[in-house]
Amino acid sequence: MNEADCELSVVFSLALTLFEMLSEQVPFSELDSVNAHRKLQSGMLPDLKNAIPEHIRLSLLSKDPKQRAEAENAPETRLEGILETALSRQPIDRCSMEEFNSMLGELKVA
Repeated sequence: MNEADCELSVVFSLALTLFEMLSEQVPFSELDSVNAHRKLQSGMLPDLKNAIPEHIRLSLLSKDPKQRAEAENAPETRLEGILETALSRQPIDRCSMEEFNSMLGELKVA
């Protein structure tokens, strides 16, 4: 494994850890480690919606455009996009560690 592949593996692992911290759920906890690994290898990811608090998810469905816009720009919603990028099945589609740090740094949490 070359250095670039190693970095992308670290980004993936860090994103899974971040998901677990936010959702307070271990991805695929219902499976043993071998089957959880197989799911990840097949491209299946944990439901990233679990990492976004319910009040933000509900605001995204609001009839009020202002409330929807606020929810779309909420750090939690942007975090879902960051996790999706970092957890891309193909390593070439993942962000670098520098990009991952930059995107996380741009989040403004009130």
